[in-house]
Amino acid sequence: SEPLCEKQMLAEPAGSTPLYQIMEEYAHDQTQWIDDFTLAFEKMMRNGYPTSGLTNGPDIHTNLECPMPPLRSMASAICYIRDPVGNGPAFMIGNKMWELAGQVYQYNTTNGNFDF
Repeated sequence: SEPLCEKQMLAEPAGSTPLYQIMEEYAHDQTQWIDDFTLAFEKMMRNGYPTSGLTNGPDIHTNLECPMPPLRSMASAICYIRDPVGNGPAFMIGNKMWELAGQVYQYNTTNGNFDF
């Protein structure tokens, strides 16, 4: 469906191509997008940044598990935090589909897949 908001008319500097037109151009020409992105990324990497201006963000990776989905699978990556058993309240993910009645979605450590 079409968005119900106005197009983004921001243009920097004033009078240049508005942002919505730039996005439309890249949507229609992805080769141009990757060419422009590569140039900008390489420039950013050459310029670097002052280390004094950086601060560490919160640690979101400790104990994070993101197993690779099976090769040629349409499954998306599912990440979770591995905690010792009994370290928190118990919960169960249920469903209301009659076809899956009584089944639970879980990680199968034998084959490395999420299944029922």
